[in-house]
Amino acid sequence: MHKVHVLKSTAGVTLQAVPGQACDQCRKRKARCNRAHPCTHCQRTGQTCSYEQAPKVRGRKPRKRVLDQEHPQHPESAEVPVTWADTLPDLTCFNIPLSVITDDQQPPLTPSSGLSWQTPCVVSASDLPLDLVKRPASSNPTWFDPGCDDASPQLLGRECFVPYVHLFLERLYAVFPIVDKDQLLGLIEPPELQSQPLAPSLYTFLTALSATVIVQLNLSDDDVLKTATPCLDLTGGTCKLPPTLLSPELLVAQCLETRRSRGFIEDADEWTILTSFFLFEYHGQHEQSRSAWYYLREAIGFAQSLGLDDPDSYLMLDLKTSQRRRLLFWLLFITERAYALQCRSRVMLQRSIGLPHIFESSEPKLMFGFVTLARTFSTVDNAFITAWRSRNTPMLPQLPDAAHQALRKLLQRDSEINTLESSELDETQRLDILVTQQWLKTLAWQLQCNIDVSKGANALEAGCGNQANTRNSACVIDASKSLLEIVHNAKTTSLEAHGIGMEQKVFDVAICLCHVLETSDEPEVALEFFSTQDFLHQFMVFLADFRRRESQYLQPLLQRASRSLSSFIEPQRPLLLEDERGQEWLGDDVFLDDTVACHGAGAE
Repeated sequence: MHKVHVLKSTAGVTLQAVPGQACDQCRKRKARCNRAHPCTHCQRTGQTCSYEQAPKVRGRKPRKRVLDQEHPQHPESAEVPVTWADTLPDLTCFNIPLSVITDDQQPPLTPSSGLSWQTPCVVSASDLPLDLVKRPASSNPTWFDPGCDDASPQLLGRECFVPYVHLFLERLYAVFPIVDKDQLLGLIEPPELQSQPLAPSLYTFLTALSATVIVQLNLSDDDVLKTATPCLDLTGGTCKLPPTLLSPELLVAQCLETRRSRGFIEDADEWTILTSFFLFEYHGQHEQSRSAWYYLREAIGFAQSLGLDDPDSYLMLDLKTSQRRRLLFWLLFITERAYALQCRSRVMLQRSIGLPHIFESSEPKLMFGFVTLARTFSTVDNAFITAWRSRNTPMLPQLPDAAHQALRKLLQRDSEINTLESSELDETQRLDILVTQQWLKTLAWQLQCNIDVSKGANALEAGCGNQANTRNSACVIDASKSLLEIVHNAKTTSLEAHGIGMEQKVFDVAICLCHVLETSDEPEVALEFFSTQDFLHQFMVFLADFRRRESQYLQPLLQRASRSLSSFIEPQRPLLLEDERGQEWLGDDVFLDDTVACHGAGAE
């Protein structure tokens, strides 16, 4: 049943006085009280009606003490007006003058739900505070401005990222040729843009990129900053290392905080993919495999949501945009295949689009190296990865045809290697391609001979046979020799550009060489003037001083090498000597004939 309430207009009616409080008995029993003396409820129940209880105090509680009386303000400080800019800590990057906030500017109004990117809380002044400089990884970075809202982080200016972008373009661009140099520099270098805030997607990309540059080039140590040589600028000048190094933990924390304060998932673009990719690189350099996998999968997910793996999405695009998207897709493809082989994991991306065009690029030589590396990893198909992921891999004749073809292609790359060595490729790219090919060959030989790196000396199956064992041992030794020649002939800066990935590949080849020492019938296999032990020693020397520090893979390799070398230094059967009487003996005047006789008597 519907009820209809008729409201009577009270316009022009005299306001009635507010009724007093209810009596004590009605308030206690929560009964209706007519505020009379006595009230109707108390008369009906025969109780004493009283109004002695004090009413409750409503509203905000008063202060317990007066601050102004206990802490009087200093007369001098009371005369000086405090502006919003005075409450901000001073911030600058690399002694480059930034846009200073003046007194007449108003503080940005940042909603509690996220950052206000129209008026962000950008702080820039004369000196970099200590908590923004290099600090231990365990400390908690605090970059929040006390004058701004708690949800609004203190954003770095464009000038803070200029030295790191120059270092990336000079030393790491050959490894990650995925951005347009002129476009990237045009977004951070022009003086007229310094007072404008960065777009959120570009800001997160620059913070992740800068953190990766610091970690991958090992720029975190103060002694490295003093001894490192300056690199060449794109304009022909000198791009010196920043005198004040930002903490990579701070940069990553700012990147993640900025992402959390905006809807980066719904507003994803190519900058978002690159941000996730460089977060993967940052965590990969720290050997944080789970976090690295997470951000790599995130980058691949964004790429698939934007249609980078869909051939139809390239039909209506211009040549420049299509080339950029192809580069980004194949970079994710290469990275996922390499990391999946190291972690024995599945892959998501397939070869669904064509390779970037070499001669339509502004840098054909650089594009040729990238395409060559992409073709190398295209050989590693799904069948090969599936066979490699299995701990008990079958022998080569029992593998699927696709995996058999992949193995055969990986083992027949000598002609291409000779071509690359004589070509005019960038040294960083050529080094990446040659080392990767030797590394993939080692994995293929392990797969072919059923060698599992994690199983130690018992990984070789008896079905390989002595002839196959000797043949594959020689192949591993040959790959080790080629890898050492490539590494020793390369420049230090080109080696360091590959970061921890170079250490991992060298470590994998060295571990495979330890398997050869443990399982080969003739461990003293010599190539020219060097033996297997010499190659293993050279790998240890390389890892002992790579990137001007001891690699984290050196100690595991030393432990494994000690076990491998001791396996054939100790005699596997008693050493037989011959005395003057022509009898074979074991030492301590115990002759072989007597020993056999004694064992025979005991058996009886």
